[in-house]
Amino acid sequence: MLESVFDKNPEVRQAASYGFGVMAQFCGQEFEHVCREALPRLCQVCSDPSGQADMLSKHAKENALSAIVKMCQHKPAVVPLGEVLPLLLTWLPATEDSEEAEHIYSYFCQLIGSNHPSILGECNCNLPRILAIFAEALDSGVLEDETKGIRDTMTTIIKQIQMSGDIWSACMAQLTKEQSETIMACIAPIEG
Repeated sequence: MLESVFDKNPEVRQAASYGFGVMAQFCGQEFEHVCREALPRLCQVCSDPSGQADMLSKHAKENALSAIVKMCQHKPAVVPLGEVLPLLLTWLPATEDSEEAEHIYSYFCQLIGSNHPSILGECNCNLPRILAIFAEALDSGVLEDETKGIRDTMTTIIKQIQMSGDIWSACMAQLTKEQSETIMACIAPIEG
């Protein structure tokens, strides 16, 4: 399974990554050494720009990212969190695989909600990137009805950032027009 993470066929890569995610989430300590061995390979998959080449490659990359997230959550002893968590900001957004996006964004929102310094950055310098990630995820439709709770959590986080005045203005100035529109639509009151 370790070698399959780098297979030429993206469907094989996706299945292998998915397997490591299941292992991290549901298997006991006897599998920690396998997760430890898989982690650098999964990180390499997430960092590879060719992971965005086509839909199947994106799904494989998002399964690798989800496996890493599950390792962070369920097998933290095998993950150097101080090194891996900042990389989440470079690997996101996940916009194609709704099943894996649920795991990824649930954990991402937990980290933000706990003010994790590896995610927020020094003096909250990563807030513009976080808003951009949220905008891309929300705009992609990857967070559908079954993930409404995650969308609601994102909206709450966005509204908290909005209340910060100058920080909000600085963040919004760094977003694209489309990202800004998505963020504003997310926090707009629903009429009806």
